[in-house]
Amino acid sequence: MISLNYGKNVVGWVLLRDQAGGEPSAAALEAKDQQLKQAFEQPLNDILPQFGLEPNKRVKSLIVLLSHTSAGGSTRNRVRNACRFFVKLREL
Repeated sequence: MISLNYGKNVVGWVLLRDQAGGEPSAAALEAKDQQLKQAFEQPLNDILPQFGLEPNKRVKSLIVLLSHTSAGGSTRNRVRNACRFFVKLREL
């Protein structure tokens, strides 16, 4: 069993989107997870508390997923937009 920083389904979705198909492997999932960590970990740790969100694996994974579908340019802006959307969604 592999150990990932973000949810396996989220990492798998990003991997599938980036490689346009094919079968996932443990090595590919681990590599994509490390890429996501390098790109997202600092912005997540900086921005999640600003929205009152706990920086746990579940929340970080959801924000990474939403960030891949949100506009905003930079990673920090996409994380901020994803957090804003997530908070509003929880309020419904």
